[in-house]
Amino acid sequence: PGIIAFLVIIGESLGSVALVLGFLTKFSALSIGIIMLGAAFLVHRPNGFFINWFGAQKGEGMEFHLLAIGLSIALVITG
Repeated sequence: PGIIAFLVIIGESLGSVALVLGFLTKFSALSIGIIMLGAAFLVHRPNGFFINWFGAQKGEGMEFHLLAIGLSIALVITG
């Protein structure tokens, strides 16, 4: 788990900076999409779909993560 946590931290940190700068867009988008896929289905799926806007549920849903996955797919396809 330690090496995976390290790779996720590096992927989210450097991947987002690379996307902002337009450097390695397809690779960065793919890595962020994979990270969000793992976060959505391994961590946030038990909390449902919607974001916890009003504090009514225990945790956050996977709505934002699916949005990030969709944006990542679009960037991987178009560059």
